[in-house]
Amino acid sequence: MTAIDQTEFSRIMEDIFDPADLSGPLAVAVSGGADSLCLTLLLSDWCKELDIQLIALTVDHGLRPEAREEARQVADWMAEAGIDHHILTYQGSKPENSIQDQARQIRYELMGKWCESHQVGTLFLAHHQDDQAETLLIRLARGSGVDGLAAMQKKTDFPFGHSGPLLCRPLLDITKSRLEATLEARGHDWINDPSNKNESFLRVQARAFLNNPAIDGMTSQRLADTAQHMQRVKGLLDSLIDDAARKSVRINDWGYAEVNLADLRQLHQEIALRLLSRLIKTVSGENYGPRFHKLENLYENLLLDGFAGQTLSGTLADMKDGHIRICREPAAIEEAFDLSVGQKRIWDNRFVVSAQTAEGRLTRITADIYHAHKTQGLEIAVIPEMVRFGLPCMMLQNGGVIFPKKPDALGDLPVLIF
Repeated sequence: MTAIDQTEFSRIMEDIFDPADLSGPLAVAVSGGADSLCLTLLLSDWCKELDIQLIALTVDHGLRPEAREEARQVADWMAEAGIDHHILTYQGSKPENSIQDQARQIRYELMGKWCESHQVGTLFLAHHQDDQAETLLIRLARGSGVDGLAAMQKKTDFPFGHSGPLLCRPLLDITKSRLEATLEARGHDWINDPSNKNESFLRVQARAFLNNPAIDGMTSQRLADTAQHMQRVKGLLDSLIDDAARKSVRINDWGYAEVNLADLRQLHQEIALRLLSRLIKTVSGENYGPRFHKLENLYENLLLDGFAGQTLSGTLADMKDGHIRICREPAAIEEAFDLSVGQKRIWDNRFVVSAQTAEGRLTRITADIYHAHKTQGLEIAVIPEMVRFGLPCMMLQNGGVIFPKKPDALGDLPVLIF
């Protein structure tokens, strides 16, 4: 099996990035397995050629007794290679169900927060062609549509929340065997994770199937090619949704959306459903859209005369003057925290809240809070009631309250100043 040399890796990177677009340090996730270790070493050489700082991040979930020692081994390898390295240790309760999925989320959240706090805009991941094939097979088994079957992309936004680094997977066209051959050619060892042989995990079952497929031609290469086809289809659908949104949707700075019902009825059902899913995800601040069967139910109800309103995935949809209005469901909001002068935080994954002149506790506006202090809330008095009760206010220590003023719409999220 042919090893990957630096010339080939540079071509791979040039297909994804213009080096001039990469500012500041880059980060790479490295567990010590062959995939991530190979990527880290190739990436390190590439960064040195371009005088770009590379930082390697290892997550210790604490799920296996040997995990800490493995992280230290990675630290030693990184020191030998002259690569800046940090171990991120998970301190929360250990997952008991869906362990691989929850461990994945823990990794993303720890690395995402670290990158955000250290001004790192791009995080590299070592997913390869075999991973891509396994992902498509798993999603096929789960009945996924086009988005799921598009599997992983070489560049994608951070999957949790509005903040986080761009994710980059440059090895999706490369097989695992070539990554191992590259390390062998360098005379470099790697760590084998025993969980990769645990057949209770769905991904391990998918891997076993691909190693001995019951259907002729069911190879990692073929499945990875199918994922690329689905990515092109997804790109076309996304562009059609963009066109529909420009024509028929208005996103209000206060965090709700309005859709022209007549226009929605004219759309192909697939585009209409995808448009609704996108709006629900945006308005709710959730990382994922609603379940498809629930989305279909909402769509069918919207087309009926006399639609009386419906909740879905933390949003509330109602009808007014021929427009569907989608706002945050107030009862679904639980977030509350203290905010000091000079602090900025994200509230409910929908607004940036900034304390400039006062400090207190940020909490949702309730009917009781509003009616007790409504003379101070003249700006929010003119917005729909269900929108108003999905917004934050600042409760002061003296019993007073500060209601938000019209948001500043600059940036990815509207900014509310207190």
